Formats: sequence, C-alpha cells, structure tokens
Amino acid sequence: MSVTRSSNKCQVEFLEPELPDIRAPLDPRLFAAAPAPAPSAASAPLAREPSPEAVGLLQCAVAKQLGRSVKKGDVEYSFEVAAGQFVATVVLPEELQMGPFKGDPEVKKAGAKKSAAEAALADPGWGNLTKGAPDAPVVAISEARRKCNKAQGDAFQKPAQRKAREAARNVKMEPTENPVGKLNERLSAIARRTLTQQDVSYNFTAGQYGFACTVSVDQAALGIDPGHLIQAAGDVAASKKEAKSQAAAALLACPNLEEYLPLPERPKTEKSERPSVVLLQQVLQKLLRRVPTEDDLIYTFQEDACGSFVASLQIPIMPKLATVLGAPAPSRHEAKQLAAWAALQRILES
Repeated sequence: MSVTRSSNKCQVEFLEPELPDIRAPLDPRLFAAAPAPAPSAASAPLAREPSPEAVGLLQCAVAKQLGRSVKKGDVEYSFEVAAGQFVATVVLPEELQMGPFKGDPEVKKAGAKKSAAEAALADPGWGNLTKGAPDAPVVAISEARRKCNKAQGDAFQKPAQRKAREAARNVKMEPTENPVGKLNERLSAIARRTLTQQDVSYNFTAGQYGFACTVSVDQAALGIDPGHLIQAAGDVAASKKEAKSQAAAALLACPNLEEYLPLPERPKTEKSERPSVVLLQQVLQKLLRRVPTEDDLIYTFQEDACGSFVASLQIPIMPKLATVLGAPAPSRHEAKQLAAWAALQRILES
C-alpha cells in the first residue's frame, strides 16, 4: 500500500506483493544433508560379551571325555593381535582329536579366551555332551544347581539317616597308620638312642609298574644277638613313600618279630602305699632333723629319642653318693620314682 498526497486530495493505492517465481530452479544448498553428530560412548554399539562360564564348561567337558581331572597342559590358549584386538586359539588334548579352535577378535584377552572356549564348545564333535553351544551353559548350570540342592537337602534327613551318614564319613576320615613311624619307635626303644642309617636302611628299585622297597635292620648295631641282618620287602607302589610304608608294614607283620626285634622289659614302678620319693624324703628328714627342701634333693630329667624320660638325682649332703640315674620311664612322675628307688638302694648298700 502506498499513500500519495497533493495539496487538495489524498490518493491511496493498493499494491500486490512480489512473490517468487516457483518455476525458477531452487538452491541445492537448501536440500543438503546435515552433518551427522559424532557417536558418543553411550550411543556406540555394545560389543558382544562371551559367556563367562565358557572356560570352565570347556574344562568340564574335557575332563568328562578324558575320564580324569584336567591337568596343566591339557587345555592351552595362545593369543595373537590383529587390528588392535586379541584373537585366542585353544588347543585340546590329542586324545580328543578335536581342534584347534579360534575365537572372535576381542578387546581384552579374557574376552578372547572365552570366545575361543565358546568356539570349542560349539563343535559338533562333543556329541551329547554339550548339545550345541547355546544350550551348554543352561544345561551345565541347572546340573550344578541340582547337585547343590541335593547336598543341601541332606541336612533335612531323618536323625537315623543322618547319623548313619555321619558314621560312614567318620570311618573314611580316620587317619591312616604309619608303619615307618611304628618301626622307628620299636627300634628306638630297643637301641635306647636316636636311630642311624646303620641301624635301619631302605633300598628302592624302580620297575615298569612303580617302585619296590626293601627294609634292612642290623641286629648287631642295635645290640641284639646273634647280630643278623633282618630284611623285608614290600609290594610295588606308585611312589617311593608308599613303597617305604609297604616295606615297613611287611616287617612289622612278620610272625617272628618278637624273636628278631624283642622289646626290652620296662622296669615297673614300686607299688606301695609309700612311694620311693616319700621314703627317700623320710630318710633325709631323719638325717637332717628337718623337712628336706628342693636343694636337698635335686632331680633332673632327660628325654630320649623314643620319648622315654630318664631322671637323675643328686643329694648334696651325701658327697660319697654319686649322681644316681634311674631307669627310663614313659612319664616324668615314674622316672622320678625310679630315680628315688635307685637312690634308696644305693643308701642301703652303703
């Protein structure tokens, strides 16, 4: 709209606006695609995570096929780097005649290892063991839970059943005998000292099925007449330790053991209402005209290799009486009684 004024008249004119020509070509910049935003960490695609139980499931599958526990070197993993990612290859035992299996590229070694284990589990050579990779974790987990539930269910058994089950477990958990220790105790009691290789020795022979052991005991070294060499051979065992135990058990099971290796008779403690220690104190009380103290009767104890105690006694007021040595006893109390009894005999003889 435009307005024109003159001296006497006012003229108004209406003008139409200028519209663009629709037939003219449009600017192509109007239709250009906007630049795509940079992908953020939240919008980045998530990497596929292998099953965390694939490595353990593979070991279980290998152990089931081999019929034994998996040892070091049965299942070996090797890694290589490709385009900044790790690729793992798993090698199974030769007995299975399967593999090697190669996994997908992963950012971490742990993921590459699990991917290789999944590839091995997906092999159809396992037969009914895994039943395909997708079902393997589900089947294994349900089996483990079933065993766990069965173990927990034992707590809800009847008292009689629970007692029988505990009794069976206690029988299995009893400590095994130690034939070598029993033989050493017997020989130490005979020799009354620590054993040496001259007293008892073990000789081993390696064979196709294991080790065989022969134990030799020298009667002369132990002070036993007529001084022969006693030998016994055990059964073949898988290790030297078991073979040594077999040989010692064979010698202990000998019917003439008491004849070849007789145990010395232990002196018996004097059985009376007045033990030897009390009688000795009464004798000293008459001599001293007072109650004896610890300085008047000095006892010392020694323990030998076989676990016996030997007591020695000194009486300072009797200088002519040398140190009295008692016989070996299984306890300090008995050893003290034996030393006091020996001192009384020496006093009576003097």
